[in-house]
Amino acid sequence: MTTEKEEMTFVERFDADEKLTAKGKVLTTISIILIALNVTGAVMKEVNTFLFKIEFAHQEGITYLLLAAILYLTVRYRNYAQPYHHELFLLWSERMMQDKEIFNYNPRDEVVTGFLGDAFDVWGGDEPGIQGSKYHISGFLRRAVRFPSVFRSEDRYGEWNEEYFDEYSSLLSFNKKWTFSKYIRLLLIEFKYRINAFINHREHLDILSPYLFAFIAALSVIVPWETFT
Repeated sequence: MTTEKEEMTFVERFDADEKLTAKGKVLTTISIILIALNVTGAVMKEVNTFLFKIEFAHQEGITYLLLAAILYLTVRYRNYAQPYHHELFLLWSERMMQDKEIFNYNPRDEVVTGFLGDAFDVWGGDEPGIQGSKYHISGFLRRAVRFPSVFRSEDRYGEWNEEYFDEYSSLLSFNKKWTFSKYIRLLLIEFKYRINAFINHREHLDILSPYLFAFIAALSVIVPWETFT
């Protein structure tokens, strides 16, 4: 029996996650303030409190204080957003693997065709799970195709046992058909799907935009705006 939370869509669960959205709003706001200070040359002179008024004498200290706050808030935001990161990966990677020009299973010949067809030599008759292949990232620039498989063994009583597991076919294993240049092209295709997801699907923008603002804010401190003017 599925719970109400499991039945909610990704966007609905994100919108209902008040703690995550609150952390994202604070991180975005502080980042925009730091960007505005560095880009426009604005100066923070004072802050009014209920008890007294605070005036800032060292403007550079404000910049580093805000930068430290952004670093902390980014880590804090990531702690809350981490469960959604893998789901974002599944969304765009599944769209990529559903593109028949990239990955297509031919049920008649039981072989994989498309761009990834040259990457691994696996026959569907031996590995029927290959038609359900998933894109897998295991590290920096390390890509693979993951598909369900089964190991069958006979025990001493003549009974067959089955053990199910995930088989990984590394895309860093090159052959005459699958070359390094094709692997680089695959990374470019992956980048295209990431950008497309960020632009055309709001869940990616909602989750990732606070990181983007934090990165721009940190960059505005590291690289002075005068460099571009």
